[in-house]
Amino acid sequence: MSRRRKLRESAPVEVALTGMAHRGPAVGRIDGQVVFAFYGIPGEQVRVQLERRRRKFLQAHVVEVLEPSPDRIAPACPYYGVCGGCQWQHLGYAAQVRLKRQIVEEQFARIGKQSVTVDQVHTPSSPWAYRYGCEIALSRAAGFRQRGSRRVVEVEQCAISHPLISKLLTTLNTMIQDGRIPDLWGMNWVETRVIPQGESVKLALVLEGVRNVDLVAQPELRAVLAALSTIPEAISVSYRTPSGAVEPFAGPALVDVEILGKQIRFPPGAFFQANVEMLPTAIARMRDLAAVQADETVLDLYCGVGIFGLFMAEDAGRVIGIEVDAQAIDAARQTAAQWGLQNTEFWDLSAEKVTEDLPQFDVAIVDPPRTGLDPRVLRAVAGSTPSRVVYLSCEPSTLARDAALLKEEGYRVERLELFDFFPQTYHVESLALFRRC
Repeated sequence: MSRRRKLRESAPVEVALTGMAHRGPAVGRIDGQVVFAFYGIPGEQVRVQLERRRRKFLQAHVVEVLEPSPDRIAPACPYYGVCGGCQWQHLGYAAQVRLKRQIVEEQFARIGKQSVTVDQVHTPSSPWAYRYGCEIALSRAAGFRQRGSRRVVEVEQCAISHPLISKLLTTLNTMIQDGRIPDLWGMNWVETRVIPQGESVKLALVLEGVRNVDLVAQPELRAVLAALSTIPEAISVSYRTPSGAVEPFAGPALVDVEILGKQIRFPPGAFFQANVEMLPTAIARMRDLAAVQADETVLDLYCGVGIFGLFMAEDAGRVIGIEVDAQAIDAARQTAAQWGLQNTEFWDLSAEKVTEDLPQFDVAIVDPPRTGLDPRVLRAVAGSTPSRVVYLSCEPSTLARDAALLKEEGYRVERLELFDFFPQTYHVESLALFRRC
């Protein structure tokens, strides 16, 4: 019998929970050893089932609440605790916001070695039905992954997703049941985007996989794409090839997404914020914090389809966007042309490859992946001595790490704001303004 199985079959252990850790679990101690307990809340006395033993900590989940926190509520979703998409549905929403603020400040103190206070938290109009994008796994059923596993949990309705995604989940499960989509063993998934277009919403779907999609070696996937193409709301159905490129199967290679009354060209498969409702607020705050003047140049690093840089171009003398995704860069150029912008240029390059050839700029806006800024990129940006760096981060720990490096380069945090793009989960977006001392 494996050590992990022995742990899972051992008797539950009583523990007092004293804090909340980044990435979702509550924290306590068992015989002096740290335990991370999923589905717990600070201040509670609980019984937990141990799952894994690491060198420095134990991992567990709550099986019985002995003394509940006043912040504990009944989860709204019947799949909660099985599906791994949400971690905090057992927490009242006000407590979620409070804990996210606390966690970000703790990350700055512990990793960034500096005391930074969150100035403002922006929240959506509702903490439910806000997601415009997700990945739906295909196995004997369609749904989402179980926490800590590749097992697919069948889901017919997702409480945090746009209603059109729930409708798609039901449709996909029907297609699997009647044989139009075979059992793909969880090796493939549908990257789903709800596309707002004026008063209506449509779907852009991309079939992806562990080894992506090779229609010659995997001819059965052509039938899956054909089935997806019959969904009335799907205006674009594509697939990701083994090379990583996204090829259209039915519908256009680019679709238009409406943000702040303007059309933005978007290639399905490129990065796009999942909480579309809060995107205008993020754009407005970035513009306010950057305070770009008409004679200044803006560097938009990891620009994606160019959303932030395109709106910043209305304020700036010049905007330069850099992004490794060639299809996203092509879309950004098309959007700039449609808007009639003459002061933008977009470079199809990895950020790491332009560190020695960065143009002169006054303001940097960066929106990197969870891994944060490569130290070479960070030092190259700081070495160009822009007066302001506006940093949008989806990972507090790497933002705090990069804040420490920027401090060494002569930049201080002037303002820190949070955007709760993902209620019911531990995820939070942070927006920091760094100013050169």
